[in-house]
Amino acid sequence: PSAEEVQNLRETEELFKSNLFKLQLEELLKEVNVNYDKTSKLETHLHQLKAILDKVSTKEVEAKAGSNVYGITMQSRAHPVKMTMKSPTRVDLVGSYLLHTICKPVCNLDISVEIPSDCFLAKDYLDYRYFEKRALYLQHLTNHLKQQNGYNDVSITYFRGDRLKPVLLLTINDNENKQNGETKASV
Repeated sequence: PSAEEVQNLRETEELFKSNLFKLQLEELLKEVNVNYDKTSKLETHLHQLKAILDKVSTKEVEAKAGSNVYGITMQSRAHPVKMTMKSPTRVDLVGSYLLHTICKPVCNLDISVEIPSDCFLAKDYLDYRYFEKRALYLQHLTNHLKQQNGYNDVSITYFRGDRLKPVLLLTINDNENKQNGETKASV
């Protein structure tokens, strides 16, 4: 036997206690591991998404008291919530895809978008103003993405069920991906 075969036999004897368990584990890993050599189309989508987010138009947005933005009701105040929308300061890929620890069948890619500090006032930490402005910014990004080609499936979900933290969900699932053996992905 070769040195590699001897090493595998030693691993089986010491770690797994059963050759059947080792075979089952190898089969499971084959089913859930993503082949990162076939993710070029997905990475192209990510670069396009970053370019689109970098081109968000500057716009003045206002939400009146009592209006509902993604589950967050704007509090009744003397002045409505106003915010100048600008393109994000940073758009970064974070999470398991970056670390190559993502699992099939549905691959979730996490992207963090940093809201420019110019969009906030010094006292926005009071009375849930930060969460209201965050929801307004997300609404602006959602509208911007829906205007772009290829991003029709744009939805909102909540981070760990917290209604104060809405997150944007884009689903990339075109026929080319299936023909190339690529995996359905959510951003």
